[in-house]
Amino acid sequence: MAKIITNEAGNKLATELKELIQPNSDLSLIVDQFSIYAFMFLSDKFKDINSLRILWTNQQEEKVREIFGTADEKEFKNQFLLRFAAETCADFFKSKAQIKQSVPGLKMLLGTGATKFSASFISNGFNSENLGLVATNQKTITEVKSEKEEQPIIDQYQMLFDMQWSQATKDLKVDLLKELERAYKDYNPEFLYQFTLSRIFEGIDEVSVDQNEISQIGLTDSKIWNELKSFQQDGVLGAIHKIKKYNGCILADSVGLGKTYEALAVIKYFLCRDGNARVLVLCPKKLRENWNIHRVSQTDNYFHEDNLRYDLLSHTDLSRNQGIVGDLNLELVNWGNFDLVVIDESHNFRNDNTRYKKLMEEVVSKGLKTKVLLLSATPVNNKMNDLKHQIYVMTENRDDSFEAEGIPSIAKLMTGVQREFNRWIEGDRNPDELLETLSTKHPKYFDLLDKVSIARCRRHIRSFYGENIHFPERLQPDNMPVAGNNGGALSDIEALVEEMNRLNLGLYAPITYLRSDSGIPEKYAEKYDNKLSEGKVFKQADREKSLIYLMRVNLLKRLESASASFGLTIKSILDKIDDTLHKIEQTQGYLEDFNEIPAELEDLREELSVGKKVRIEIQDMDLIKWKNDLENDKAILESILRKVQAEGPATDPKLNLLKQKITQKINQPINQGNKKVLIFTAFADTASYLYDHTADWAQTEFGLYTALVTGGTSADKTTLPRVKNEKGSYYKTDFNYLLTNFSPVSKRRETTYPNCQDQIDILIATDCVSEGQNLQDCDYLINYDIHWNPVRIVQRFGRIDRMGSINQCIQMVNFWPMDDLDTYIKLRGRVEGRAVMVNMAGTGGDNVIAEVEQELDALEETDNYRVKQLQELKDNKDVEIDDLGGGLSISDFTYNDFKSDLHRFLKENQEAAIKTPEGIHTILQIPASEESIEEGVIFCIKQRDKNNFLLTYLNKQGEVVMNYNRRKKILDICKKLCVNNSKVDDSLAKKLAKETKQYSDMRTYRELFQKAIEGVIGKSTEEGERTLYQVGGTVPAAGLSATPENYELVSFFILRK
Repeated sequence: MAKIITNEAGNKLATELKELIQPNSDLSLIVDQFSIYAFMFLSDKFKDINSLRILWTNQQEEKVREIFGTADEKEFKNQFLLRFAAETCADFFKSKAQIKQSVPGLKMLLGTGATKFSASFISNGFNSENLGLVATNQKTITEVKSEKEEQPIIDQYQMLFDMQWSQATKDLKVDLLKELERAYKDYNPEFLYQFTLSRIFEGIDEVSVDQNEISQIGLTDSKIWNELKSFQQDGVLGAIHKIKKYNGCILADSVGLGKTYEALAVIKYFLCRDGNARVLVLCPKKLRENWNIHRVSQTDNYFHEDNLRYDLLSHTDLSRNQGIVGDLNLELVNWGNFDLVVIDESHNFRNDNTRYKKLMEEVVSKGLKTKVLLLSATPVNNKMNDLKHQIYVMTENRDDSFEAEGIPSIAKLMTGVQREFNRWIEGDRNPDELLETLSTKHPKYFDLLDKVSIARCRRHIRSFYGENIHFPERLQPDNMPVAGNNGGALSDIEALVEEMNRLNLGLYAPITYLRSDSGIPEKYAEKYDNKLSEGKVFKQADREKSLIYLMRVNLLKRLESASASFGLTIKSILDKIDDTLHKIEQTQGYLEDFNEIPAELEDLREELSVGKKVRIEIQDMDLIKWKNDLENDKAILESILRKVQAEGPATDPKLNLLKQKITQKINQPINQGNKKVLIFTAFADTASYLYDHTADWAQTEFGLYTALVTGGTSADKTTLPRVKNEKGSYYKTDFNYLLTNFSPVSKRRETTYPNCQDQIDILIATDCVSEGQNLQDCDYLINYDIHWNPVRIVQRFGRIDRMGSINQCIQMVNFWPMDDLDTYIKLRGRVEGRAVMVNMAGTGGDNVIAEVEQELDALEETDNYRVKQLQELKDNKDVEIDDLGGGLSISDFTYNDFKSDLHRFLKENQEAAIKTPEGIHTILQIPASEESIEEGVIFCIKQRDKNNFLLTYLNKQGEVVMNYNRRKKILDICKKLCVNNSKVDDSLAKKLAKETKQYSDMRTYRELFQKAIEGVIGKSTEEGERTLYQVGGTVPAAGLSATPENYELVSFFILRK
C-alpha cells in the first residue's frame, strides 16, 4: 500500500529516500524544480548509483535559478554551502547524469535496481521543502510506492517516463553545468564589487532612464549630447530620472565639470519629448550672457542647430513685476506655465526671501506641474537650511514629501544633521568622523541626498573615468604679499584701518539720529519696520546697521584691492556727505534715498531693500548730533583721500608687481608658447585701472592684446583690432566675442568667429566670469585681490582648471594684502567690529534680533572655518573645492558614483549580474599602501522582509570594523580595492580552497557572518533605544529586523595582507 509522506515529525521524505536508493540503482527524475541542497542531503546515496536521467519540465529563468535554492532554502546559503554543493552536484552531473527538457507532466522520482520504487511529488519538485529538510508554509505531500504488489504500477510509471524521454530532444546538461559553474567558479574582485552593487541598488533607484527613450526622441542625435563626456551623459541621465521621479534634481558637480552643458542637455530632452515645452532659466545677473549665447540662432552659438528654446531671467528679476528683460515683458509673463525651471547657482535661493517666495508661489506651485533642475557646486555651505530650501523647491514646500522613503520630515532631519555639523566645525574637522557620525545618527540623510542630487567631484571623475578625462596638473600657488603701497603714504595698512574705524558712517543710519521726543521713533517704526513671519520684526534701524557693516567691509576690500578703487569709494561717500550737509542747512523738507545701496553692493540690493522707501522729515532729526558726526566723518575721509591722491600708478608697487608677474610668465611660459594671463579683481573700477595701465604697455612691450570684461557692455573693451565678418560688417565687440578670442580653442572660435586670427592674451575681469566659463586655453591666473570666501577663489581658478585643457599644467598667483594672514584677519575683525547683519535677507527664520547672539557664534564658526581654508590656500595647499579646509563635497554623501559604475557594468554584463547566484565571494590582497585597511571580511547581507541590503566589515578576529550604517565608506573601500582588479589571484584562491578543505568546511566564515548579524541586530537595538528620547519617539534603525533568520548572505569579500 502506498505511503503518504507529509514531512511531519517522524515522517520525512528525505529519510524514506535514503532507505530506498540503493547502490548500482538507475534513477529517473521528472520535475520542474531541482535544488543543489536537496541533492547534497542525498549525495552519499547518489554517489553509488549507476545513472540518473532527469526530465526538466520548466525552463523559466526563475525556476532554473532555483537550482541554487528556493525561498525556503535560503538558510543553507547562510551556512556557506553554495560553492561546495554546486561543485559536488556538477561533478555528479558530469559523470552520471543525463538531462533533457520535457513538457510538463507528472513530477516523480523512479528507482530501479535492488529496490524498485516511485515517489510522486504531489505539491513540489526535488527540493529541501519536499524532502522535509526545511520548514515551509506550503503543504508537501508525496506518494511513495515500493511494495511488491505495487511493482506493476511502478513499471507503468517507468514505461511512461521512457516514452517521454525518447520524445525529448533538447539536451540541457551543458546549459545546467554552465549555470552550476556560476556558483563555484572563482570571481575576480571587480566582478564581485559590481555584482554586489547590482543587488544593493536593486529596488532602491534605477541607474538611469530608459536608453531607448532618449534615442527614440532624438536626444542622442543632438549636438549638445554628443559634446558631453561619458560622465556628463551619465549625470544627465541620472538627473532626468530624478526629475521624473521626484519632480526635481540638484546637479551639484564640482567647479569645472560642465554643469551648464549638462543642464542644456536636460533642456534638450524636454524639448525633444515635447516640442511645445516651456523652459525658464534663472541665473545670477552676471551669468546672464553665459546662458543667452546658447539660445540665440546666430552662428556665434555653437549649439544653434539644437534650437535650445528657453526664457531667460536673472534671479533678481523675480523681485520685479514690470519692465522688459531681454525679449520678456515681466507684466505679461505667465509664471505658472513652465514645464521646466532651471536655476543656476541655486544656493542663492536658500533663504525665504522675496525671490524665493515668488519662485515657490508663482512659478513652481501654480499652473502646470513644474519640474526643476537646480545647479550649484556648493548647495550646502555651513547650514543645512541651504539645502532644505532647495529641496523644498522640488517638493513645492512639502516637508513630508519623502515620508514613503522613511523621511517623515525634511526639516527635522536637516536640524539633526546641522547639530552634528556644528559639533564637527568646533572640532578638528575630520571628514571621516562626520561621515561616521551622520551614518550612525542620521542615515536617512544619505538616502535623501542620493534621491535628490547628482554630485561628482574631480577625485571621483579621476577614479571612475580617469582613462578618458584629462585634467591639467596644478602647480603650487604662487603667493605674493602686498602690504599696501610700500614706502608710500598708504604703506601702513594697519594705521589706515584704525583711521577708518573712527568713522561713524552716520550717512547710512539717519534713523539712529531721530529725536526721541513726541513719539517720533514710534512714528517711523510704524511706517518702516517690516513685519515678518512668526511675529518677528525687521527694523529699519537694523537695516541701517547692516548697511554700515557692509560699507566698512567694502572700504577694507577696496583698500586691499587698489588705492584707485579705494579713492573712488571715498570720493563717492564724501559727495553724499556734502549733499546731506547741504540739506541739513536748509532745516526743512525731506530726506530720501540717503542710504542708497552702493553700486559695488548691487548683488545685495534686494536683501537690503526690505520694506518701504524711507522718507524722513528733517525737523524730526537731531540735526546737531548728525551734522557733527557727518563733519567728523568728512574730515577723516578727506585726510585719507589726500593720501590716496598723492599716490599714482608709477609708485603703485602692486601694479608694478603685476607687470613683473606678467613679464615673467611671458618670458618663462609654464606651457610652451602659452602667453595667456587671466587677472581677477572683485571691483570693476580696479579692473578698469589695471586695463588703463597695462593694455598699452603689454602691446608695446610684447605685442600682446588685452581685454577688459566687467559685465557691463559699455565698459568691456580690447586692444585687439576689429575684424569684419562674412557680410562685411564688424563683429560686435561684446562679452562673448572677447572671451572667445581669449580662449579660442575651448570656445570653438573657428565656428563662431571664423574670420578672427589674432588672439587676446591678457584678460582683466571681475567675477562676472568666475562661474560658468570655459577659459582653459589660459594656464596662468592672478587673483589681484583675495576674496574673503575661499569658494570664490576656487571658482575663479575653475575657469582654467578644467577637464580637456590643452595645457599640461596651470598655476594660480595670489596677491595677499599682508604677509601675515593672522594679522590681517585680526585687522579685518577690527573693521567689522562685532557687527552683525541682522537678518539682512529679511527672512525671519534664523537670525533676527532675538537670535543675534546665536548668529554671532555661528558667524564666528563660519569665519574660523574660512580662515582655515584661506590659510591652507596661502600655505600652498591644493585648492580643490572638495578638499579645501577639510571640507566635504555633497558627493561624499551620495551613491551616484557607484550607480554610474554599475550602469556601465550592466551595459555589457546584464545577464551575468542577473544569473549569478547570491552567496558568492572573492579573495583579494590589500595593497601595502593601504595600511588603514584591516584583514577581514566584508559581508553584503539582505534583510528578507524589507529587501534591504546592508554592508558590514569585520576583521579576522570577528570585531566589527564598520557596521551597516557606514555603507558608503565600506563601498568606498570595496571600490578602491576592486575597480580595475579584474583578475583572480590564483595563489590566494588556492590557499583559501586548502584552508576550507575545498570549501567543505566554511566554519570560519559562517561564524564571522553570525557575528556580523549580531552586530547589525545589536546596533539596531542600540539605535532604537537612542531614538526613544528624540522627537517622534522610538524609530527602529532603518527598519531593521531583530530576528537573525531574517538576514541572508548576498556576497562576501575576503581581505588578506
